[in-house]
Amino acid sequence: MTLHVTAPAGIRVERMGVASGDVEVTAVRGPATANTSSGDVSGRDVDGDVEVIDPEGDVSVEASSGDVTVADPGGDVDVSASSGDVSIRFRAEAGATVSAEAGSGNVETSGLDVSTDGSTLETTVGDGPRTVDVSTSSGDVEIVEDG
Repeated sequence: MTLHVTAPAGIRVERMGVASGDVEVTAVRGPATANTSSGDVSGRDVDGDVEVIDPEGDVSVEASSGDVTVADPGGDVDVSASSGDVSIRFRAEAGATVSAEAGSGNVETSGLDVSTDGSTLETTVGDGPRTVDVSTSSGDVEIVEDG
């Protein structure tokens, strides 16, 4: 089953969630929170803060402005932001191959035994079964491994 929801411009889309299926957010202005128990989450042309909570599938977000947070991803993560901070949080046992870049900002880590050169990070955590690829042109990137 596929469910499509269309909202007029200017309407806030604050929380979207499905038990089984994909969530796609396009051309949203304002904050958006998405979660799915089984499926992928994607966002394109998002202007506002984006929060993706506990997705079991892949996450792909392209944000023009606003902060992006992805917590406990079950699959691959690909996030790019033109202007805003990006925070990725994953469990220690999840493992990931991480690539992060902050054009005019810093890449910071917590819970990882790695160092950055300030604006980039390339590392593998655990057996690295998933990929985390994160970039922001203007903002900071935070990669957090929750023990």
